Amino acid sequence: MNELKWVYRNSLLYPRFFCSVCGKEIMEARQGGVDYTMPLDHDWQEGEPIGELIRVFHKGKCSRRMEIEQGWEELGAVIKQLCNNYGLVKRLLK
Repeated sequence: MNELKWVYRNSLLYPRFFCSVCGKEIMEARQGGVDYTMPLDHDWQEGEPIGELIRVFHKGKCSRRMEIEQGWEELGAVIKQLCNNYGLVKRLLK
């Protein structure tokens, strides 16, 4: 299932996250989580992609219905990390 989709509202398209368990839109970042896998015995090299984001989900009822393989992060924390990684935080603070 593709958890990032475009939603048409008020004559505009918005990228939105959807739960991989129930399929419904995650309306606020604090409602969601992202689980991932990462090789634990890997000899990591600078700049090398090492993990995968697997699923986006609603915390609570939906997260209890799934098996989380290694770990998870708050959706809001992942969004903040992405903004920081792409230089958006510095631009927003100016």
